[in-house]
Amino acid sequence: MKVKLHEVNKPNRNKRIYPEHVFRKAIEKYTKDIEEGKAFVCNYTPENCTAKVDLNAVIGKVTHMEIENHILIAEIEKLNVNNSDEIWPLIEQGKLFVTIAGVGILTEQIDGTYIVGDNYEFIVLTTTAIPS
Repeated sequence: MKVKLHEVNKPNRNKRIYPEHVFRKAIEKYTKDIEEGKAFVCNYTPENCTAKVDLNAVIGKVTHMEIENHILIAEIEKLNVNNSDEIWPLIEQGKLFVTIAGVGILTEQIDGTYIVGDNYEFIVLTTTAIPS
């Protein structure tokens, strides 16, 4: 399944702007986790992105990530674990969304938006009721 995560270079609902070069750098680093089978989709949003992924919340794994037409896209393999059979239909129907949780420096701009810094890293993909 392909999911759209974020549009690059435009403010999201959190007023964060993810420059394309920041996402490209993060993708390059995250590719190692993808190749090692350690890039997951979880049915929760972590309170602390530096915490380890709770395997009891895993519902899928990321198999590929790229920027396509200025949008960060992830290809996800659905896993039949942790009641995921109840969650995936909601994602497919557009009632639940997938987003990326990550860490990095934010720099506030005069207009109230925040530019995400070069040190940004992906941690995990999560489900959310509100798209970013």
